Amino acid sequence: MKEKRPQHPISRKERSEYGAVPLEPWTAVEEEGGLLRKKRQTYLAASVLRINGRIDAAMDTAVNQYGWVGSPDLSRELRSLVESSLYDSQRRRLDLNPGALQRGSVDEEDVRYEKAKNGTATPAELLALLMEYPKLESLELAKLSHPLDFQATQEMDNEVMYSLAWMGFDFLDEPGRYKTKSYKAELPAATVLRKQTIAERQTESGTLQVVQRRAFLVRGDEEARADNDIYLDRMLHDPEGHARIYEKIEGWYPYAKRLPVEYERSRKWLQPLATSYYAKYIDEPSAVEKSLK
Repeated sequence: MKEKRPQHPISRKERSEYGAVPLEPWTAVEEEGGLLRKKRQTYLAASVLRINGRIDAAMDTAVNQYGWVGSPDLSRELRSLVESSLYDSQRRRLDLNPGALQRGSVDEEDVRYEKAKNGTATPAELLALLMEYPKLESLELAKLSHPLDFQATQEMDNEVMYSLAWMGFDFLDEPGRYKTKSYKAELPAATVLRKQTIAERQTESGTLQVVQRRAFLVRGDEEARADNDIYLDRMLHDPEGHARIYEKIEGWYPYAKRLPVEYERSRKWLQPLATSYYAKYIDEPSAVEKSLK
């Protein structure tokens, strides 16, 4: 008979909206309500419901308040693409996280370890855990699904940046690195990943870097072309044309949070899906070392 693993219950209030995925996601359980009417859900079930709720709210606001998409049929197709992208990202992290504990031994009495297992650790606690136990190699620090809402990450971004500054990291001005995650030719539309190394620190175990990872939805349908660029569909259909899309995103990126909310939320061709931060040890020379050569 297969051994049943012990569950790790936590109060829903203990977990941040942008808390990293638990290191033991299959045994983490969220509880809410009082003693007499306590509701318990596995982390997996709770996270799926959260993502689904955010998609529903985002689509309702985008369509009814900002006119992000006009066609009901197109709206359903785009919702399906957003949903599959966010669920796929969550599944990948659920599969990856248990491997971190298998790579290196951790003091199980460490409070930070217990919090990392059940998903209540802060970005600073996760960084400290990785610095003390470098065989973990890499840890997610924070994550938020925020479809169609650029403003949603401000609190998370601020906490991560504050934690990095407080822990002595050097901030970097590296360009974004892009790749296409998925593509739906009949729309056409694609989900695109942007990764940017934002900070690093030298430790006794090597160079520790922190990477920001953002996922975007890029549309090339008739509405989006009329709103931005008549050649969007051609760029999406041609794999070599994706580099031009990456250039468009990178050119817009520095101004993303400086534009009026009404303009950002109604932009048809480009919208965010999710943002996460993770830290990892690297073997190659650090960015600071390269700049000194």
